Order: sequence, then structure tokens, then C-alpha cells
Amino acid sequence: MPKGVENSEREAVLVNALGQETAQVLMQIYGGSRLYIPRCQLAMTELRNQAFFAEIERDISRGSSQTAAIQHHAPRFGFTERWAYELLSKKRQDHRKNRVQQGFLLSLGHLFYDVWR
Repeated sequence: MPKGVENSEREAVLVNALGQETAQVLMQIYGGSRLYIPRCQLAMTELRNQAFFAEIERDISRGSSQTAAIQHHAPRFGFTERWAYELLSKKRQDHRKNRVQQGFLLSLGHLFYDVWR
């Protein structure tokens, strides 16, 4: 954690990631100490993917084809079209899997309700 050195590369990284005020507070409290700040790569990837899905769905709801929406948005998010289709396919599979699990849990709930009634 930077301490006493203004405009250092590490300070710039902190300010860019956290904002000036939050970075200043961290430097005042932890300045001079070794501090690990995780990148949260999985969470950031999920946020990016959710934003991508929202853009695709928005374009489709406005009349674009899925192909046109993917061709437009994949490069903006740093994806190849092939990767975009794989992400959408995985999302559909996860959605189907969740629906099956929810149906199973609902069935169990009814079963236990009938037994305990």
C-alpha cells in the first residue's frame, strides 16, 4: 500500500479502481503495509456476461435477430461470435437446469406439506 509517495503507479491503480476518496482512506489506514486486494475476476466476468445478455435481449426485443445482435455486441464485449453463442447456449442450459431443480423442490414441498397436514 503506498505511503507518503504521491502520484505513484500503485496509487494510480487504487484511485482508478476505487475512486480518489476511498483510495485516500485506504492509504491513510494501511499506508506502508502489505495489503492484498482481490481482483474478483469471477464476479467481474459474470457482471460482464450479464451485461452482454441484457444487450442481446434488448436488441432482440426491438426487432433485431439474434445473429445481428451478436454480430453487433460480441466485438464490443471482446468476444468472438463463436464464444458469444457458447455463452448463450450455456445460459439456456443453466436456465433449464434451474427450472428442473425448482420443479423438483416444489414437488418435495408439496409432498412434505401433504405428509404433515
